[in-house]
Amino acid sequence: MNKKEIIRQTIQGFKGVIFDLDGTLIDSVADIRKFANAIFEEHGFPTHSLDQYIDWIGNGARKLIERALPAGIDQATFDQIFADYLYVYEHEEHTESMLYDGIPQVLDYLSLHHIPMAICTNKPYKVMEKTVKQYLSAWDFVAIVGQQDGKPKKPDPSSALQIVAQMKLHPKDVLFIGDSVVDIKTGQAAGMRSVCITGGYETLKNIEQAQPDVRIHAHRELLDLFNE
Repeated sequence: MNKKEIIRQTIQGFKGVIFDLDGTLIDSVADIRKFANAIFEEHGFPTHSLDQYIDWIGNGARKLIERALPAGIDQATFDQIFADYLYVYEHEEHTESMLYDGIPQVLDYLSLHHIPMAICTNKPYKVMEKTVKQYLSAWDFVAIVGQQDGKPKKPDPSSALQIVAQMKLHPKDVLFIGDSVVDIKTGQAAGMRSVCITGGYETLKNIEQAQPDVRIHAHRELLDLFNE
């Protein structure tokens, strides 16, 4: 049995799709770098390169800012910088983000075939709302879930399972599509089939070690995957 046949059998019969956001639907790291660096510069801290932000992304905004700041800063300073970052990210115009090549066609395909889809991200909720409104308002999602205080982040499966319940489906009938180890672990913990795109922000080595059910390279390959 060849690789394409194995993949076809792995996803056969799926009835719903949950997407991660950053690195999966949207390439947003350039805006993240822009906003974070502006705040760091304002507070007198070092700025960072795009590649550094790619390494830090995936575990939520607080963790990203924590990784980007020097060790040992006091909590009050951290809290102020983090609040400033969220404010700027929520209110300033996003000019450098874009949907990945092929994603509009993928979302069109799922919509045309009446396959329910949702978004589950560790991006802060208000920032996520702004991003989705700006870039993904052309499509209908059953649910759009971002990080909120007091609620567990991915890879905890709670939010993903709540979405599946809204879809009125069984977890095994849903694909969890992301670009990171966090997404793979979320899908696995929820009992879903995990699809990982290696063209996002995660390293190939980490993805291989996490063992997703399906691995593809380019975002546009999702359409071929669904058409198998």
